[in-house]
Amino acid sequence: MKKFFRKYGGIETKTGKLMYLSIRGDSKVPLKVEKTKSDNGVEYFVVVDEDYKIIEEVVLFLNWLEKKGMSVGTLETYSNDLKEFFSWLEIKEMKFYEVRKRDMLSWLDYLENNVGKGKPKSARTKNRYLSTIASFYRFYEGLGGWIESNPLTVKDNVKHNHYLNHPISRQFIDSSS
Repeated sequence: MKKFFRKYGGIETKTGKLMYLSIRGDSKVPLKVEKTKSDNGVEYFVVVDEDYKIIEEVVLFLNWLEKKGMSVGTLETYSNDLKEFFSWLEIKEMKFYEVRKRDMLSWLDYLENNVGKGKPKSARTKNRYLSTIASFYRFYEGLGGWIESNPLTVKDNVKHNHYLNHPISRQFIDSSS
């Protein structure tokens, strides 16, 4: 694992702890997903730029998913989806925590026209990408301090009752007869 991190932009501290170098601000598109194995045979996926610098934000999220017990296939899918999302962020010159709800229409347009072979995407495919991104933002919402709000959630402050409450007095009932 240490060889991988040295090759792909990680550094080892004096305590032996591996740290990731973020590419925010100085990266180039296109990004790509790399697969690696640790010394004990565990497979990992990382999103890297042309210089093999790791996108730290994605790695932290993928590590969390791996610790939750997600399958290798799920981790690979999430990696590919986030690679496309971060490619869009680079084109828009945005950081992930700057994305707002209104920006998601631009993301969907990018997804439709630039991801894959430019063929129309099914609703299922679009929803998978949106689900991945929503999970990514929920993770950072839970950490606190990274994002103000998840651009893919709608918070409804109105309390919905299953029935309407109308205060009625006994006097009103007797007088209406």
